[in-house]
Amino acid sequence: MLNIKYFGTSHCFVIGTLITMEDGQKPIEELFLGMYQGDGYVNTSGWSPKEESDFYGSRGGTYH
Repeated sequence: MLNIKYFGTSHCFVIGTLITMEDGQKPIEELFLGMYQGDGYVNTSGWSPKEESDFYGSRGGTYH
């Protein structure tokens, strides 16, 4: 199990940065996909906050 803690700062990662997980090394983007899509979040990249709210009824459960 990988635990990520948020300390109130933003962190940037280069796409393809390898992280070590229980089942080997994986690109960082796979971690975030698993965290969000695995919990039922919907990717709304490129959408405005109003478009998200209009389409889904709220912005909850979305990420970009």
